[in-house]
Amino acid sequence: LLPFLFIPSWLGHLEDDHKNEKEFLIFSIFGIIFILLAFVYTNSTSVIYWAMLLFISRIFLSIGETSINSYFFKKVNKTDTAVISIFASSKNIAFFVATPILATLSFYGGIDLVFLSIAFLLVFMLVLVSKLHDTKNYEKHRTWQEIWKRSKKRA
Repeated sequence: LLPFLFIPSWLGHLEDDHKNEKEFLIFSIFGIIFILLAFVYTNSTSVIYWAMLLFISRIFLSIGETSINSYFFKKVNKTDTAVISIFASSKNIAFFVATPILATLSFYGGIDLVFLSIAFLLVFMLVLVSKLHDTKNYEKHRTWQEIWKRSKKRA
């Protein structure tokens, strides 16, 4: 779990300077998909191989988590406590929802089906992330409240 200690501070500074969370997020999702497929299609019994695979997966997960947090807090004002609260609790809700689904998949289809299902869902995440607004000029972007007000006027 060392990547979760060292990568966030380094990557956070890099993303603040260059403002390219979207690219790092896409990179991390591709990496996670690759690692999940490696979990499924590897027949190795080497402890070193599996340790390296798990360590690399933690690197990609740490990059993704840091990029998500950096992007979110650049897009949301500090006064939007309700949105920040929802963001903070969404991980727990996702665990609560995903656990029975993935447990059922592993019971009926095996652990390989779980990894393949998650990789398949991450492909759809790539589509969603590709539609995010870049934060390279985030000072010029509208806040979510301005976008919400504008969409209400259209309706």
